[in-house]
Amino acid sequence: MELGFLSPLFDRPGPWASVYFDTTTAPGDAASRQQAHAHAACARLRRQGADQGTCRAVYDVLAAAGRPPQPPGRAVFAAHGEVVLAPPLATPPPGGGPHACWEALPHTGPLLELLERHPVALAARVHPAGADLELHGPLGIRDAGRVRDSEAVADALSRCFSAYGAELLVLAGDVPARRALHAQLPARLRNRTVQAARGSRRPLADEVARARNGHSRERTSTAMARFVAGRVPTDDGRVWATENVHSLADAAREHRIGSLLIRPDGANVHREVWVGEDPDQMAVDRTGTEHLGGPPATARADDALLRAAAVTGAEVVCVRPGELAPDAPAGLPAGGLGALLRWPYGGTREGGGRDGGRREPAARQ
Repeated sequence: MELGFLSPLFDRPGPWASVYFDTTTAPGDAASRQQAHAHAACARLRRQGADQGTCRAVYDVLAAAGRPPQPPGRAVFAAHGEVVLAPPLATPPPGGGPHACWEALPHTGPLLELLERHPVALAARVHPAGADLELHGPLGIRDAGRVRDSEAVADALSRCFSAYGAELLVLAGDVPARRALHAQLPARLRNRTVQAARGSRRPLADEVARARNGHSRERTSTAMARFVAGRVPTDDGRVWATENVHSLADAAREHRIGSLLIRPDGANVHREVWVGEDPDQMAVDRTGTEHLGGPPATARADDALLRAAAVTGAEVVCVRPGELAPDAPAGLPAGGLGALLRWPYGGTREGGGRDGGRREPAARQ
């Protein structure tokens, strides 16, 4: 999962109101139920010390959250009287919600399980005269435009792919036309392209769903395979993965985290850590807070690490047992938190010294 969409949460100080809200209602009581839940969420925020302006901003969003069309749930993040982000959820929060907290950092950890977990896919129904585009993502299937010039389709797909943050391209429709189109795509798109077997609406939706699901599983399995291998020191002592909370905090400070792995049921996920104002300021205990600058605050470990990952461009992988290879070790990462590192711990730098080398190790045989 790429976390660029969370960036607005980390370029301003807290404290933050974080609310997870169930937007599913029976038609007859939609408005009254949403208003009651909105009142309940804001009452909880006020009891935790939230200011009136922030509570009002949250209420206004939540009270309107049940108006169709709506996803099954919504998260709301607000600070200093302003709702900064309100992403849709693919799954309503457990227990029906609302879940509300007022803390130093946005409580982003639940997003890993509640957001649409499969990658956004751009689908193109190709025909000799052009293509019709669809976006398959958290809000279902959306029209992404039409191209009525076959020579312009490849450029249009490239632009849309980047603009929508897609990770997968699915080509359907006229077979000769889409083969010609595939050859015109830039290499970065060809490597992320799946050819659909059929082109009608229902089969295409099913095929895109399967492609997205397969992409998620492959990404998780690949990350876990690299993590398992990276925990074992190389011949020169380099370690490319870590799962100790202390070393994860060090890696966050040093911007070493390349991929953050979170197993939501792990014991360390909700462990309390100390944070400063900057995303790379993190300490596991009070004795390590002297480098945090201003007065430190407490936060959940997953929230602190997600903030660091988002700001440094790290990928986040939610480890779900059902998406792992059958031979994958159970219970990893230990404690629920781990990372693949951009450069390793240990080993010897070229030219001398320890804990260096930023080059990826050669593939193990």
